[in-house]
Amino acid sequence: MTEYTVEFVGTGESIMVSEKETILSRCIEEGIAQEYSCRVG
Repeated sequence: MTEYTVEFVGTGESIMVSEKETILSRCIEEGIAQEYSCRVG
């Protein structure tokens, strides 16, 4: 199973995410909560 490192720029936090889970679910497990905004143009 492949794992990926996801690094949050500006916070210094990083998590390992497997190919079978989502970044969001892993963040919830690790207790990482950030606010993000999305622009659709």
